[in-house]
Amino acid sequence: MLKNKLQKTTTTTTTRKLRTPSRLRPPPPSSRLTTQPFSINNPIYHRILSTLGLLQHTQTEATSTNNRQLAELINHYNLTNQPSNSRSSSKNTIQEQSNPTELSNFIPWAASLNNPPIHPLLKSSLQSLSRLIDIRRPEDLYPDARRYKRQIHLHVGPTNSGKTHSALRALHSAHTGVYAGPLRLLAHEVFTRINAGQIAPDLAPRPCNLLTGEEQRISSPTAGLTSCTVEMLSCQQFYDVVVIDEIQMIGDHFRGDAWTQAVLGVQAKELHLCGEESVVGLIESLANSCQDEFILHRYQRLTPLKVADSSLKGDLSKVQRGDCLVTFSRNNIYALKKAIQSATDLRVGMAYGGLPPEVREREAQMFNLGSQVEGEGGYDVLVGSDAIGMGLNLKIKRVIFQSLHKFDGRNEVALSTSQIKQIGGRAGRFGILPKNAGPGESGESREEGRTVGEVLTMNETDMSLLRRSMAAPFEKIERAVLKAPFTTVEGLARRAPPRGALLQSTRPAKVPDPHPARIRDRRREELGLDRRRAPTHPAPQSLRT
Repeated sequence: MLKNKLQKTTTTTTTRKLRTPSRLRPPPPSSRLTTQPFSINNPIYHRILSTLGLLQHTQTEATSTNNRQLAELINHYNLTNQPSNSRSSSKNTIQEQSNPTELSNFIPWAASLNNPPIHPLLKSSLQSLSRLIDIRRPEDLYPDARRYKRQIHLHVGPTNSGKTHSALRALHSAHTGVYAGPLRLLAHEVFTRINAGQIAPDLAPRPCNLLTGEEQRISSPTAGLTSCTVEMLSCQQFYDVVVIDEIQMIGDHFRGDAWTQAVLGVQAKELHLCGEESVVGLIESLANSCQDEFILHRYQRLTPLKVADSSLKGDLSKVQRGDCLVTFSRNNIYALKKAIQSATDLRVGMAYGGLPPEVREREAQMFNLGSQVEGEGGYDVLVGSDAIGMGLNLKIKRVIFQSLHKFDGRNEVALSTSQIKQIGGRAGRFGILPKNAGPGESGESREEGRTVGEVLTMNETDMSLLRRSMAAPFEKIERAVLKAPFTTVEGLARRAPPRGALLQSTRPAKVPDPHPARIRDRRREELGLDRRRAPTHPAPQSLRT
């Protein structure tokens, strides 16, 4: 059975004392900003920080003039909610001398201002902006989740080690729960397996609903289980068990904020995170910040994996039954399928994220059928995108990379070590539980499924990079991508001046000409017009005699 093949789990429990409420804690020094395990990935938030830089320049220029101009600047650009008598009080000269050390507590560049005089209204505005954009403790943004002491189970191991299977067993046994994956096709696969009872032979089928950005399927209105994508995971509902797959994507530049929000904000008794060894330190740090219990489970690969001695050398006639060719565009997928069918007698299927769920499921089932037994009527070879590295259960014997470079939207870049190891690790999988399997006949436990996985490339020039990547350790992920909360952006929008107003406030104002006639004459001269007579234009050809 599978449980006899898994490595014994190691358990690490971390407990902490109750922390002081955030409203009673003094603000940390600005130097601690570089030690927080978060990286801000939001262009609006960076514009907020640049706005503070403009405020620095604005207040420096304003204090060099007089107090009346500074008060008018604050009043005109609505930098703060002023009292009704603010205009009358602005006639007084500036008395307050602000301490740079005190100012550095709420704005980083204050220590370098050489103690300039700052108007109280401007200081209050800067303090308000500082409190608004201070998200150095993002776990405090989810007070509902902080009411519970959650158990965070981190399942780490290489591809095809059974880590996700263990988490899905816990989900299947829960009264209420949700699975959150990175892809729609992966959420659809878990949805199908739970409804069909294909998680394990000793677990009966259960109703499970599906929720993605494209579709919603209700198996039962009273179903306690849901399969969804990470972006659709709700932090407003309480669950018994939550499973979040591919947790290493918490460091992804484009989508990592969805994983960060899920880890910090989901309300659950048990939170099962599945992914690579590279996130152990980061997840433990987040668990400590949330005062949750942290439990670590490590797994070993169930089947051996090796790198082939040589590539295909561009010869598609060497493609064998059970191979999966990986490429990174839909055009290449169709071109490869046609080329393989021309060079061999093998039947070729396709799998990529853009296919409808029913088509993807049928293609995967036909490949799993045809790749194991010859003449069963399924597909012999599969051509797919990098989506196969996200956990699709496919019975692949060899993974063949057409290229180790991928277009990222701007340039052709080499695949990371993590991506190569994850996609290549899909070779030699145990397989999945067939629909007609009885007790003890799980695809994960049958010895005939223990095939040796093999990884290679289409061209020999990529083999050296493949060998280095497969032998290299995982790079540690030390930062979780954090998105500025909507309340911060909304609050800044209410306080921000009109577009470009701050930039214009630092430039010398143009004095309008008090004589409108001069402006009109100057404009006519620029256009080359005589102000004494109207300009003449040649008549159209149709009107000429």
